[in-house]
Amino acid sequence: SLRCLGMAMIHSLEFGLGMKISELLQEMLSLR
Repeated sequence: SLRCLGMAMIHSLEFGLGMKISELLQEMLSLR
């Protein structure tokens, strides 16, 4: 259904953002 598809897209976007944010945090911590 469209609703399930939308939820899946939102979850994948949140997961992708989380991955990028964690990568940025690791880079910031490694620069110290």
